Amino acid sequence: MTCSRLTLGALALALLVPLTSCGLLRDAEEAAQTQMEPAEESQGTETAEATEPAAEPSPEPGSAEDALPYVEALGRVSDPDLVEEGLEFAHPDWPAHGYLQHQANSVRANIISGYQSQDDSVELSGENIQLCQENGCVTFGDFVFVEGLLADFQVNGNPVGERFGSGGGSDSGEGITGTVVSSYYTTQADALVVFADVETETAEVSVLDATHEAPDGELGFLDPFYGVTGQDYFTPASPGQVMLQFENSPGGGTVNLVLQCAEGCDGEVHLSLPLE
Repeated sequence: MTCSRLTLGALALALLVPLTSCGLLRDAEEAAQTQMEPAEESQGTETAEATEPAAEPSPEPGSAEDALPYVEALGRVSDPDLVEEGLEFAHPDWPAHGYLQHQANSVRANIISGYQSQDDSVELSGENIQLCQENGCVTFGDFVFVEGLLADFQVNGNPVGERFGSGGGSDSGEGITGTVVSSYYTTQADALVVFADVETETAEVSVLDATHEAPDGELGFLDPFYGVTGQDYFTPASPGQVMLQFENSPGGGTVNLVLQCAEGCDGEVHLSLPLE
């Protein structure tokens, strides 16, 4: 800053007050800055508050009629692709979405193993929806929606969100990796159904056995008829997904998958797969 030339009046004042005009200007600038700082800080606080993320939408109850397209897709058990068409009606971050994908995977596994089913009949019944086959009906109700999409519901009075696991852990050995895709405990059949992806680098293996260890340590065993469904033989060129069904087993815990080496490894490969 360049000091200004003092006039005679200003010079007389300068003789009384030992300050230069430069000093006076610096004091004025500092005072102005001091007054501006609180305003700037306040503005920064308001900006931070304005950029805070919005609250997540809350689930809200909805009608059975609103859930009908989703349940109709669930009943199209003759074709897994038709079941998956219902995913557009389910919220991707909630159990309804994973549950429907789980059911589509079940249909696909059954077809691979030679089991074909007829589509279920669908009927609105008050605030519930029933899916029926020759051996009986399943009741869906207490539908909950988030952002207009189905989020959760009950099957025969049991909340899906409490019995469905959207994933789990993985384990590897001999270049073979197993990963839990999903799990669901069905009260109707008193069974735990688990999907696991299997990939192998060089070996060829088949599913030999599996057990389920519940959180309390109790062991569950494969259903003697439908215990292993879907793909049960894996090569480097053909990774895939197997469906495992355990009798009288609750959710949670760990699946112990046993693979038999056919080529590229010796003996058995044991994989410990934690459930969500």
